[in-house]
Amino acid sequence: MRFLISFFVIFTSLISSATLFAQYPEFNADSAYANNHHLAVNIGPRPMGSRGERASIQWAIDEFKRFGADTAYFMHMSRVGTTNTTTGNSVGIFAGQSDSIIVVGAHTDTDRSGNPGASDNASGTAIIVELARVWSKRPRPYTMVFSTFGAEERGLKGSKYFVDEFEDLDKVILMLNVDMAASEGWLIPFIDLPSHQTPRWLVEDSYAIARSLGNNDLDYPTHFFTINSALGGAGTDHMPFMEKEIPAIGFTAGINHDPIHTLQDRMEFVKKPMLERSGLLVDGLLEKYQKRGVPSVKTGNYMLWEAFGGRIYIPNWLIIIINIIAAAVGVLALLQSRRNDTPPDNAPRFNGLKMFMVLLVVVLFSQFGEMLLQLIKGVRYPWFAPYGSYMSYAGIWALAGIWVAFQIGKRWRFSERGHPYASTGLIVFLTMMAMFSGLSARMALYPALGTLMLGLAVLMPGRWLKVLAVFAGLPLFTLLFHEASPFLARSLTNAGFSMTSFAAGFMFTLMMTAIAWLWFAGAFFSVGYGLVASTPGKAFMDVFKSRWTGVGLLAVIIIYGAYLYGVPSFDAKWKPEVRIQADYDTGTGQSSMTVAGNEYLRDLTIRSNNLLRNIDDTILQDSLAIPFEARWMAVDGVQAVEKSQDDNHTVAANWQVSTTRPWYSLTVNVSSDPAGVEDVFTSLAYSSADNNLQLTWEAEPADIIEMEVRFAIPQDAKLIRTVTATYLELPVPVEAESGIAAITHRTTVTQTDTLVVR
Repeated sequence: MRFLISFFVIFTSLISSATLFAQYPEFNADSAYANNHHLAVNIGPRPMGSRGERASIQWAIDEFKRFGADTAYFMHMSRVGTTNTTTGNSVGIFAGQSDSIIVVGAHTDTDRSGNPGASDNASGTAIIVELARVWSKRPRPYTMVFSTFGAEERGLKGSKYFVDEFEDLDKVILMLNVDMAASEGWLIPFIDLPSHQTPRWLVEDSYAIARSLGNNDLDYPTHFFTINSALGGAGTDHMPFMEKEIPAIGFTAGINHDPIHTLQDRMEFVKKPMLERSGLLVDGLLEKYQKRGVPSVKTGNYMLWEAFGGRIYIPNWLIIIINIIAAAVGVLALLQSRRNDTPPDNAPRFNGLKMFMVLLVVVLFSQFGEMLLQLIKGVRYPWFAPYGSYMSYAGIWALAGIWVAFQIGKRWRFSERGHPYASTGLIVFLTMMAMFSGLSARMALYPALGTLMLGLAVLMPGRWLKVLAVFAGLPLFTLLFHEASPFLARSLTNAGFSMTSFAAGFMFTLMMTAIAWLWFAGAFFSVGYGLVASTPGKAFMDVFKSRWTGVGLLAVIIIYGAYLYGVPSFDAKWKPEVRIQADYDTGTGQSSMTVAGNEYLRDLTIRSNNLLRNIDDTILQDSLAIPFEARWMAVDGVQAVEKSQDDNHTVAANWQVSTTRPWYSLTVNVSSDPAGVEDVFTSLAYSSADNNLQLTWEAEPADIIEMEVRFAIPQDAKLIRTVTATYLELPVPVEAESGIAAITHRTTVTQTDTLVVR
């Protein structure tokens, strides 16, 4: 009888557990898509502090209330760093049986005006709000907090404020974040801080649930995160929680596939099935932990590497040991290489400078294909849309550069002794290890692996084993050309607006060439050693440097180059940008209008009043003869000496700035000549770099701004105040059309005064 009772209890418990959520709402991709549309289209661009951002936050709060949240409110921020603005977070609290809390979040802001942010990050916010609807009707053993964060694009400011100000943070046991979820391709788990990683149980559960949903796209880009974590690059809103040692993970899609941080981040590129993919993954994690509890381990210390169809977690202590072993092997190999280097009589002498010059030839060849197509196609970024195809083309040109290097070697009579190549390569690898160790042990692992392979090739007997040296450069190659290279390269094109002269472009190219030259120096000398010292290397060298290999490479270059010539450099998703900029000085009445692009001004038509300009040239900027006035801003107020002390005046300023049109940003810069501004006191956010006082308001501040500020200046100094307002419209109608580019407008109004202090 006791057995039957026990069996009945267990059986009913299992049935109850299995059906706990069955009768409750499920994640609905149509609902998430509608949320996405509302944010990206109905509300539109949502830069930090803008009306759009505030509307999106208030919409989330209203939705949380509609779903029956026990508490829903706006977590208000009146400043972000040194910027005066109004931003914050939405918070919706759904009480559970326990006061332990699971936080689910996503940021709602966009990086700038004009960007609808459909992927980054209306998609993440859309999922969070849909999950709030779903979980508002389900049993909740844990309390759940849903939050949409502001100011993420300005350095995770909203989520940092949340972890500092949320009064029950000590009860938070888990945080799940969604940043971009609308794109096809791999879904990335963000799990790294410089100090530690997401606990392994949370990573493994994410992969297991993704597989159970039929999704094999969850993919961790090891090499990208090695650099990203060491250099403090791209992050997302789960990281402030991780810094508080709260288990957290973020999911991001579309880094290489979506035109994020551009005007093209529009709803037309949002994929409903991808919203469902991320939504169901987070929902599955929530369901598991609400049923079975959240494990107690809070952090991890490892390097995740996906290999052999699974995941390898390399402990940080093992990375340090590998680096130490590699350094020891490298030093031993260096000593042995130098000890055994006895050149025969009349043998060609090793010349390291010649080798570096040959490496420069290879690096320049890898860039030459792009330069040639730039010239032929007449565009600055021919690879912007077909990035992968151009990287393949660069690789073919690099092989051609190696072939040319072999031909140079015939004339320069390079040494056929392997040890000089090995010694130089080992010195370069060991130096890079020392430099990268200052960033992280994980960064140092890449040159350490190169050191280990080259060192073992030197120490091991037998000419066949020396071929291992040929592969010593692969770790550094994969680090430089990491998985998110397309995203990084496309992001760098925004610098094109500031590189408008040949000199600036040349210096940038020179810098990139120098980085590649130094980065691959160790690999180049390692390959030299492997080719000279190994039997397979010599055989390969004899074949590769033949005339027919050169002819074959030339044929491939011509055929593939012809193909790339016919591939459009830009399309509906990947476009350059053209800015029409108006500048007006209220003091002098001087005005100017320019058009500039990060790409050459191609297929561009501009109309205004009696002006009609057609621009189709390899230029980056041009002036527009369009007269205008923009007396949109007024500056008023008084400044007086409050007290004098030593050689300084303490100035009390009470100023007012007003505008007749909505501005996007306002900056007030205060300086003195000579010396500077010191001892600043004000309730406003400000910065004081180079002894100048600067007050900034973003975005779309109030039409009238009052400021009270005290500061000290030398008694005989001139007080100079410069007020700069930025608007998102032009002072006169201007129509611009481009066959390849997106168009933006800006007007800057400036007033500079030398003030009398009484």
